[in-house]
Amino acid sequence: MFYCRCRLNMPSLSYSGAACVEFHYHMFGFHVRTLRLVHRSSSVGGDVTAWEKSGQRGNTWHRANTEINLSRDSQVYVMC
Repeated sequence: MFYCRCRLNMPSLSYSGAACVEFHYHMFGFHVRTLRLVHRSSSVGGDVTAWEKSGQRGNTWHRANTEINLSRDSQVYVMC
């Protein structure tokens, strides 16, 4: 059985405070599992899942947005 595993890292941010993250996603096919938007900072002490969807969502693009609280050393990434 084939499982897609990926991680898209975004550059470290110098901003701190609340931020709105908006993006589009497409989850279609028998192999679709879970898509997560995650952020990490030393003040949190680990990974925090800010947004998550699982399973097929149809053969179309969807828009999503979520608010995350960032610190100066935050890293934001997408995992599937």
